[in-house]
Amino acid sequence: MISRATGLASLALLAWALDWTLRLAGADWLFVKGDAASIRQAARMAPENAGYAGALARAEPGRAVEILRAAAARHPLDGGLRIELGKAQEQRGDFSAARQSLLDATRLDRGFAPRAALAEFYCHRRDAERFWPAMREALSVSYGDGWEQFRQCWSLTFDAKAILERAIPDRPHVLRFYLDFLLNEKRLDASTPVALRVLARADRDSALSLLNYCDRMLENGRGEQAQIVWDGLVDRNLVVESGRGFDWRISNIPGIRVQRSAGGWTVHFSGMQPESAEILTRYVTLDPARRYILRCPVPERSGLACALTHGRLVLLYRRPPGASRLEGPVQVGEPGVTQ
Repeated sequence: MISRATGLASLALLAWALDWTLRLAGADWLFVKGDAASIRQAARMAPENAGYAGALARAEPGRAVEILRAAAARHPLDGGLRIELGKAQEQRGDFSAARQSLLDATRLDRGFAPRAALAEFYCHRRDAERFWPAMREALSVSYGDGWEQFRQCWSLTFDAKAILERAIPDRPHVLRFYLDFLLNEKRLDASTPVALRVLARADRDSALSLLNYCDRMLENGRGEQAQIVWDGLVDRNLVVESGRGFDWRISNIPGIRVQRSAGGWTVHFSGMQPESAEILTRYVTLDPARRYILRCPVPERSGLACALTHGRLVLLYRRPPGASRLEGPVQVGEPGVTQ
């Protein structure tokens, strides 16, 4: 009798498992159809699936709060549902309930998503007093590039110092991404203190961002700032790409091949090169209190010329007949960077 009872119990368990598997498969099939009616039926068939509840709330925004509140009650430890519930409550205009749901999410989930959602909520409300600590806490556990969070900071204030001090944690990858963001947004004044913080703990991961900073500063005539970061990269042996910053830049010109040699550079012409082309350029910093001599040894009858520019043409010097090199005086009228 015991053996028979055990067999019947096993059969019942197997039947239950088969029914459960078929029900889940049917719910999945309905869910992937994507229309509201199918998602609603899938959620009824598998109420334990929190993802279905979230999808149903998005499909039926008018009932989103009720759907998500019921799902949160079934899944009391699911922080993601609290985030969705908070956003739905905010959309409905129930700001007190929305804030509480998002705070509940931060207690259930120690990660980035609930903290970012809470900071965004405060940003929408223009609640700066609560926004800054919430944003700093979010970025302290962030794992992405953070550009959306940085935009929220700048939407509240244009005070770059306040943003850096109140919202940006001293984490290398966050500082690096913030530097990338500032350069992309052309906020060059704000980028310098961030670049110096990145430089203080620079490594191979941050070198490219710092090179981008140098290039952007040079392009905008801010050579002193670029020089500080460039020198730091050189000292740390972190210049990971040639032709950047204060390095020589070789133009890719058909018919012209440039090679670095022991004495400088060797330029090969195929005879098919263009009539006029810029072959080699380099940024240099100049002191307005000094006088400079520009020299450029070239072969006889070469037609090569050296040019020095500082926002305008300062010197264009061609080799005189019979001379062995190009040479000319340069008087710098103001500090800055010359190419």
